[in-house]
Amino acid sequence: MLEHYLKAKLEMPLKRQIRGDELSEQYYALLEPGIKGLLPSVSTAWENLSEYLHTRTGDTKDYQKQRGDICKHIEIVAALGAKVFNAEASTRATRLQSSKE
Repeated sequence: MLEHYLKAKLEMPLKRQIRGDELSEQYYALLEPGIKGLLPSVSTAWENLSEYLHTRTGDTKDYQKQRGDICKHIEIVAALGAKVFNAEASTRATRLQSSKE
């Protein structure tokens, strides 16, 4: 879910292979600086979920917490709309993706 959301916001093909930390870094580059601190961190959620998956740890509460943070992040971004995204960075990201395809 998180990978699809981030790739959609970055206008990145779903089949493109990219590390999770690089993906979230590119996503955060699109956000207006003042908004980043108001949102639950998708980077932290990605790191935690990745660790749980690869080490076969974490319990239901751990997964629910990360899912809740991701959903809250998405809900806030949706409520605030386009003003959370830096238009200049978004244009750069679109050009960068076009050059990699």
